[in-house]
Formats: sequence, C-alpha cells, structure tokens
Amino acid sequence: MDLDLDLARAVRASLYWQATEQLALLVSGGWEDWSELDNLPLSFGPTATAIPLHFKDTWALAGGIHYRKDKTTWQLGVRYDSSPVADRDRLALLPLDRIWTVGFGALHAYSENLRIGFAMNWADLGRASLDTTNVKGRYAKNQVFLFNVSFQIKDLPWAGKLSF
Repeated sequence: MDLDLDLARAVRASLYWQATEQLALLVSGGWEDWSELDNLPLSFGPTATAIPLHFKDTWALAGGIHYRKDKTTWQLGVRYDSSPVADRDRLALLPLDRIWTVGFGALHAYSENLRIGFAMNWADLGRASLDTTNVKGRYAKNQVFLFNVSFQIKDLPWAGKLSF
C-alpha cells in the first residue's frame, strides 16, 4: 500500500506584549490551506483509488496571558480552530469539526539552569455531525484532555561534547 499525502500550507502570526514586569499578553491567528487536500490517494499494488475529503480552508484565533510571580510563570490560554469540512462532507473515518481549546500551566525556575513546567489542555472537538448517505448522527462528547510535564535544562555537563 502506498500513501502520498501533501500537507496544507499555513500562515500564522503572533504577538507577544510584555505589559508589565509580571504580565504578558499573547494573541495569534492563522490560516491553513486544507482545500488543497481534496482527495487522499491510496494505491494497493496496481490498483489505485482516492478517498474524497472535500476539505475547506481553516482559520484559527488564540489568546493567552502569562503572569510571573517570584520564580513561577502562570499561563492561561484559549484557542478556536474552524472546521475543515461541512457536515454533509464529513467522514465517519475522520470526524473533524471545529475545536475549542483551553489550556492552563505553570513554569517554575528551580535554579538558573533548571525550569520545570506542567500544563493541562482541554479540547472540545465539536459534535462532528455526520449527514451522509450512509451515516447520520453526531458525537455526544467529543473531547480530549492533554497533560504535559516539561524540563528545561541549561548548561548540561555534556553540552558540546557529544558528536554523532
């Protein structure tokens, strides 16, 4: 089986404003050219076919805030992504819809060389309504929770001493 997949072109812009020593505001937006991905070509040996996707371009808008108190930076943000497909074109195999995401996290500087962070994101992936010839319906709950722990280490003892 061969799968040849082109990804969408994207344009993104972001602004970061340090309003005070403790407070920063963030805003970003973007566009993705998903309408270029009209079909998903598949081939099984000499047999080739394509799954029609009927994607449309998407856009996104996000905003966030960073608040620094002592050695900890608290982070909060929200993002909206538009749906890449209309209800009538959505595939049960790929039930994409609009997405709302809310995230919260913190980054703590334990020393000059070590920062440890955590974050939690909740994403509402929409109802993903299906209204095709064969399938009709929607998802009652279509959501994801993501958790992240990060480590930022500066000046590692082996930095600049390894080669491959």
